[in-house]
Order: sequence, then C-alpha cells, then structure tokens
Amino acid sequence: MLLGLVGAGVWAWQEQPTCGTRLLDQIAGRETARPNHTGTFSTDDGRILNYDFYRPSNELHNAAGEPPLVIYVHGGGWSSLTRDLGRSTPPLLLCERGYAVASLDYRRTSDGATWPTPAADVAAGIRTLGFTSTSNTRPDPSVELLSFDINRVALWGDSAGGHLASFVAMASNSAEVPKDLVAGTIDLGPNLRLRGVIAGAAITDLTDPAFATWAEDIPGLQRCPGAGGGNQSCDAFASHWPCASPDQVPGEPSCTTIIEASMLWLLGCDERTVTTCGSVHEHPLASEASPVTYADACDPPHMLLSDGEPLAHVDGEFRGDLLVPPSQQQRLIAALQEVGVDTSFSRSTDGSGHVAITGDASMVDELDNFLSSTFSGPTAKC
Repeated sequence: MLLGLVGAGVWAWQEQPTCGTRLLDQIAGRETARPNHTGTFSTDDGRILNYDFYRPSNELHNAAGEPPLVIYVHGGGWSSLTRDLGRSTPPLLLCERGYAVASLDYRRTSDGATWPTPAADVAAGIRTLGFTSTSNTRPDPSVELLSFDINRVALWGDSAGGHLASFVAMASNSAEVPKDLVAGTIDLGPNLRLRGVIAGAAITDLTDPAFATWAEDIPGLQRCPGAGGGNQSCDAFASHWPCASPDQVPGEPSCTTIIEASMLWLLGCDERTVTTCGSVHEHPLASEASPVTYADACDPPHMLLSDGEPLAHVDGEFRGDLLVPPSQQQRLIAALQEVGVDTSFSRSTDGSGHVAITGDASMVDELDNFLSSTFSGPTAKC
C-alpha cells in the first residue's frame, strides 16, 4: 500500500500539466500556471520573443485528436504585464473546457516600442504558431509541433490586448496597410486563418474624442485635495484623477487622462501629455492604429464585451469602466455590422468595470458558446 502511495506521488510530481496545472499544484495551491511548452518566435526585425502553450483535456478534439486553439494577447496599457497566466485566469478556465491556449509576448512601450511594433509582434507570434500545428501540411522542421486544429483558431485580448487582437485580425486581411511596418504588412502566414475574436474592454477607435474627457467628471465623487488624507467630507481619491499628473486639473484642457497618456506613449510621444503631443483623437496615427479603420466583410466574427454603465460613485464604489468609454465597443460593433460581420455575441457587461471578462462560470459558458458557434460556422470567403 505504501509503495502504491509513493508511486502515485512520483507520478503526480512528474505528471504533465493540463491547462497549466498538475495534481501537486492543486494540492499546494500554486497560483502560477505551468505551460506545457514555451516556444520562441522571431519578429519582423529579428528580435526573439516567447509564447507559452497550454494543453487541454480531450473534450473538443477533432478526428485527428487535435483541440481548437485560442491565442491570448495580454493587456496592461501596452506598457506592462506579460504572457504569464495564473491558474484561475479566464483563458485557462476556457482551456478546461477543451481549448488549447497560447499566450504571446510582445514588445511594450516600457521596452521602448512604439506603434506599430506591438501589433507586428503579435502577428509574428501567430504566424509562428501557424507552422507548429500537427495538422499543418507545411510544417516548419525547425520547430516543435504542437497539437491543435489549425482550422479552429481564435484570438482573444483584454484592454490593450483586445486592441491588438482586433487590429491584427482585421488589418491582416485588409487592403489598407499600416505605415512603417518592417514587413510591409500584418502577415499571419499561409497556414491558419483566424475564425473569431474575443475582446474585453478593448480600445477600438483612437479617433474617439470621448477619450479626452473620460472619467474627469464622475457623479457622486467628492474629491480629496490629495490621495486620501482622512478628510471625512470627501472620498479618499486624488483630486487630480484621472489626469496623469498631480499638477493637472480635471476639466482643464491640460488634463491628460491615464488612458490618453498610455495611447500617446504607444504613438511615440514620450512626454505623454496633450499639451506636448496634442489630443490622441487628433494624432496623425490615430486612424491607422484603430481597428475600426480596417472593417470589411473578410473580418472574423467578434465578441466584444465591455461595461456600458454610466460612470458613477455610489456608496464608496465606482460604477462603469474608469479607463475605456462604452463608445469604444459601440463604434466597432457598428463598423462590423455595416459590412456584415457577426457581432451577435457582443454585450454590455454592466458592473464589471474594466475587467469585462471574468472567470464566472456563466461568462465562460458565453465564451465557449461563441467559439463553438464561430468554429462551426462558415469562414469568410475572401
């Protein structure tokens, strides 16, 4: 009996993780996911970046034993976070439903990258994955093959990652070509075609003037002179927020909102203030960097999720998304619907704030239903 327990313990220790978790990880309460494979890909200008691949169980395998793949693009204002996933994050909860998951790195503004480098990096990662599939008829002999169905691939991103996911999916099949691309185009390679896009709280249209004043006026919020201070007559919330600097005043033309500062950095303005760089929605690159610019009938179905509630501060809690206005979701839905692209799974996730996609079972059900629908539906004939 003792030998049996020891043997089981050794098996658990050596067991390959499924969806980022081994039995011992669950027992130990480990939060960081363990990828089954970490691979590299080369960017258009020769830099080497990484991706992680997570193997699911076999519920959704095709006849060849290959699961569908969801490629995840992390958020973080184009400046922070990485491809690393926690065991209980929504992408890996979807993995537990039978989807393989790949999570990509891309160069961020904090790494010195500016537009369009992050988007080109995401495209390069997708292109590399296209050569790694076991179902690929033209595999790259220099890479390790991974088990996923090349005909069932979707892209998912949150916030800035949602912007990049939607942009790459739409610009890769558009006659419009972003400027300053090393490769001259957003190239996903010859092997896979994206069948769907999931985007949570995504930035979709940088020409939207709503960014210039978003969250400057929050009904019900009594601002404090500083970031707190114990004044019982006001809320513990800095008087300058959401301006990016304490010397700026909400409502004044010089106020650069936090999301504006992030976008200006992406567009190449290191100072990140509207007084130095001008407003984002008037920037020469704003249209080029916006997914809505590339909407056409060749685009894959989109599931766009964001909090559509008006901003408010009630009983010490905020309502609505403090960073991304609801008009961002609405603008892309309108552009896609105009060219006949399915957005029927999109909705307002009222009460979610900026975390539009949560790990609730009902939310994972929605994601699963969208992917099942788009993988079983027709592909765009372009």
